[in-house]
Amino acid sequence: MPELGGLNLGIHDQIAALRWIKQAVGAFGGDPDRITVAGQSAGAFSIATMLGSESCKGLFARAILMSAPLGLSLKKPEDARAPVAALLDVLGLASDQTEALRSLPVERLLSALEIVAKRPPAVPGDVTPPFMPVLDGSLIPRDPLTSILNGSASWCDTIVGVTREEFAAFLSGNPDIESLTDEQLLGLIARDVGEAASAALERAKAKRVPSSPAKILGDWNSDQVFIKPGLEVAKAQVSHGRAGYSYRLDWQSPKPGLDACHCLDLPFLFGNSDVWRHAPMIEGADLREVDDLSRLFRGAVAAFAATGNPNGPALPEWPGFGDGGAILHVDRQIAAFRHIA
Repeated sequence: MPELGGLNLGIHDQIAALRWIKQAVGAFGGDPDRITVAGQSAGAFSIATMLGSESCKGLFARAILMSAPLGLSLKKPEDARAPVAALLDVLGLASDQTEALRSLPVERLLSALEIVAKRPPAVPGDVTPPFMPVLDGSLIPRDPLTSILNGSASWCDTIVGVTREEFAAFLSGNPDIESLTDEQLLGLIARDVGEAASAALERAKAKRVPSSPAKILGDWNSDQVFIKPGLEVAKAQVSHGRAGYSYRLDWQSPKPGLDACHCLDLPFLFGNSDVWRHAPMIEGADLREVDDLSRLFRGAVAAFAATGNPNGPALPEWPGFGDGGAILHVDRQIAAFRHIA
């Protein structure tokens, strides 16, 4: 909504905060040359937009992108008006009443945003959020993935990670997905690869058991939105002279259908299993196991923030992605394997 003061104001707020930190952190005993940003999902996408912007170079030294949906394409402002119209409609406002949003109670605004976000997508399985950054020609001139692949993030050390079945969290229990037919699945894949859809579907089926349409769609969307773009970023960082690192969380939820789903990495990052013990993806797990895995994962992340290298005493051996495309697989047994595309 440029009429409310500009574009991508959320990203500009984050940039302003990072500028303040860089200027002031020394007064608190911090090191302005060792600032690390970490984000998951939308937070990781925010970091990617900054890595893709020339004006953000040097704001931080290291970045951890967890489950970044870099396969999503951004729209121009004029093409992104549909969610604005939907929000105004839910609030009972006309299209020329955007100014009224400034004075609405926060609770009412958040409630309306939740209603808009929960509306079924036009394409089954599409999880593109209704509100995202837009291409503004200055701060975000192109999709972050394009910029990063062209070297825009070559100044920054990075960890890029995913979960094995990102889309399971979005598709599990969704009746529209669970009733998907083979023909419908083929049509959805054809939206991405056209005439190559049949061959792509056969390859996808060969990698999944059971090969139900719902499971295959989950794998396909996980690859297109999260996994393949993340690996492209890791490769690009290496090709531009940066020692990037990559991981994949393979530890899976005890709850059938959730597998190693989107957001499953958060309990391991924060190390507060008591808070998460009743979350669907953790409930029923051995919390001692969760805590032990969290200790190792957090230790590696902390080492990376301190030194730019996630290795250290009593931590898993984590080679850089440049060492043959190495990915750290985080599970009950933690080990690095070479990725084969």
